[in-house]
Amino acid sequence: MARKKTEQMRHHIVDAAARLFSQKHFHDVLMDEVAQAAKVSKGTLYRYFSDKHALYLAVHFHAADLWLEELGVIAEMDASPSEKLRSLVVKGRRFATEHKSLHALMSRGNPCRYKEGEERWRKRMGAFNEIMNRIVDEGVSGGEFRDVHRDILASLVRHSLFADGRRYGVRQEDVAAGFADLLLDGLRKS
Repeated sequence: MARKKTEQMRHHIVDAAARLFSQKHFHDVLMDEVAQAAKVSKGTLYRYFSDKHALYLAVHFHAADLWLEELGVIAEMDASPSEKLRSLVVKGRRFATEHKSLHALMSRGNPCRYKEGEERWRKRMGAFNEIMNRIVDEGVSGGEFRDVHRDILASLVRHSLFADGRRYGVRQEDVAAGFADLLLDGLRKS
């Protein structure tokens, strides 16, 4: 009788794989290492993921979903658009500290090599743009922000959230605060 797959075991394997993929390049990670890190048999690993590419995509999609879930809450806050945007930047940067291995993978950019994965990845990045658009639209309609090109702004913010300030000797919190100030200074109406 086949064992039943569980979401808990899937997440356990994904977490173990995220640690390995964040430390090594895709081609240097072996499925044997993932199984060992997750403390599961290779059979169990392959019952959940058909191959290393499927596992790698699952890690990226898990990271993006977790990140978007955290940021989506901010768009619904009872706060001004400026406060929401500042919170989004701070929470987005905090993700880097709280989920180091997932952040390291996401900062490498789009992981997809096949059309099916590409569409799934675009959908998640589109969800980020929607969060940003809601906040900016609210700020523009309320007279707090000037009107700007939404896609360019979302792309700029998204990429800044994955910039690594540590290489310049700057703490993550300071990067977030500095970027939020620059962003809000550029958005606010004079």
